[in-house]
Amino acid sequence: MKIAVLVVGLAACSPSGPKDSPMSTPPPKSTAAQPGSNASAAVAPGTHLPIARSLDDLRTHEGTPVQVEGTFQFPTEKAFARNTLILDDGTIVVLPRPSTGVGTAELVEANSGARLAVRGLVYIGAIPEKYNIIGRTRDPYLVELTAVERVK
Repeated sequence: MKIAVLVVGLAACSPSGPKDSPMSTPPPKSTAAQPGSNASAAVAPGTHLPIARSLDDLRTHEGTPVQVEGTFQFPTEKAFARNTLILDDGTIVVLPRPSTGVGTAELVEANSGARLAVRGLVYIGAIPEKYNIIGRTRDPYLVELTAVERVK
């Protein structure tokens, strides 16, 4: 029993662990729109996107490019740690935790408690398989992160 617990604990911290662990969330296989799928979140800077600040807003714009605004929460737990955005109605949105690229500088511990605007696609129910998210929580997930900025 102790060995199984140790193995699970190590898997959560290693790049080969669950896909939503902070070190192993892979980028989607393709950010291009697939036939029969919603448009990619890749939106030109300065483009107006709908703003989501509640679960109802997320439902309205699920699977389409959206700007999600809320309070950033840096993970405090070690295993299965996830960056999250807390919306105005208390809804928790799980954010990708990039090691490089878009949002890297903005999604750091120093911004915990800051109001952020994050652009991407949000899925509340089923998440398309192409994102390779396994072992997920019931919370909505934001994928295809395209921008992160502090809201004043």
